[in-house]
Amino acid sequence: MKKANIILLTVVMLVSGLLIVRCESPQLKGAMIYIQQSQWDKAKNLLLEAVDVNPQDAKAHFWLGRCYAQDGEFAKMNQHFEITKKITPKFNKDIDDARQYFYRQHFNRGINSFNASLNRQGENRDRLLNQAVEELKIALIIIKDDINSLVGLGTAYLQLGKNDEAVKVLQKAIEIDPKNKRALTNLGLYYYNEGVTENKTEYYKKAVDLFEKVLEIDPGDVKVIQRLALAYEKIGKTDKAIEAYDKAIASFPNNPDLYFNKAALLYEKGEKEEAIKLFNKVIEIAPDDQDALCNAGYTYIELENFKEALPLFERVVKLNPKNKKGWDGLVIVYTRLGMVKEANEALKKSKELEKNK
Repeated sequence: MKKANIILLTVVMLVSGLLIVRCESPQLKGAMIYIQQSQWDKAKNLLLEAVDVNPQDAKAHFWLGRCYAQDGEFAKMNQHFEITKKITPKFNKDIDDARQYFYRQHFNRGINSFNASLNRQGENRDRLLNQAVEELKIALIIIKDDINSLVGLGTAYLQLGKNDEAVKVLQKAIEIDPKNKRALTNLGLYYYNEGVTENKTEYYKKAVDLFEKVLEIDPGDVKVIQRLALAYEKIGKTDKAIEAYDKAIASFPNNPDLYFNKAALLYEKGEKEEAIKLFNKVIEIAPDDQDALCNAGYTYIELENFKEALPLFERVVKLNPKNKKGWDGLVIVYTRLGMVKEANEALKKSKELEKNK
């Protein structure tokens, strides 16, 4: 009989214990009513009391985090979410959902502001970019080290000319995701542009390293290939530059810019016959490309092939009567071909354009 009483007493104690564990505090109950009414501030005050009374109340910590989120205090939101997760995994999905909800709000606002800035100038552009920066910084508080927010933030900093901040953020993105194409490309473009501005080899070398990594990810990115080739050229690696252009041309045989840039490189190396072939290839693809027509024409002049140069310059001035380089080329060609009258007329046109600059 005593044994039966002991068992019964034990069961009663266990049941009572379960009831105690499951019982919500008056503060939590009141807070939940306020939350249903969207009275978040009143709910927060009660929840602060609830966690003070019972620091292990996971539900109270979770909803306190949500209250802070409503106020935009996302650092405090995360603080209470992490406390909740340490107490129990029960709310993990709710925590992830809440973070994603608020993250998407601020990330999307940031990207929308950035995209809108692309069509603006001056103060309006900078205002939108600064909005993008602030929204993306908030997104990074909500989800720490989010790669998309880091890349977007770094790019916005670049557009604002805040280069130190941009480099720091983009480097962090690359540390987290070494194969992030956007981060590698944008940082590479920054160093390339700094090389152009500062005329320093060290910047071009950094650009080369980053562009090479981009092409390991996407070998067909023609814009990166072009910049890589130009950077190679700047650090004296002409053969590597030509190799880069050849790879690009193999993938994009109808891209005139690739032929043009390779032709210019070969011209500088003194390989003028090969350069002319490529300038002519540009003209074949883009017959109205005045730069290619002029470059081919002047290269023919250097090779003293004036008859081949003549129709090129004539086409230039027909396309654009104000193209002084075209008229200057005609002065040389007409003179060397003994066409004195035409040479004088071309010289007159050239002087008029010079005068009206």
